[in-house]
Amino acid sequence: MVPQPGRSNPLPSSAITPGLAPFLQGYWVKPDGEITLVLNGDAILSALPAST
Repeated sequence: MVPQPGRSNPLPSSAITPGLAPFLQGYWVKPDGEITLVLNGDAILSALPAST
């Protein structure tokens, strides 16, 4: 799949490490080529240790 500028794109599994995979949801490509990762906030919060 070719990245679409200005749209959220799924990350190819070969582009991320297994430790980050649960937290990454996709990425945005700006017209100038800059890439911004989209994180899954629910997955990040679920992975935090519970406080007592």
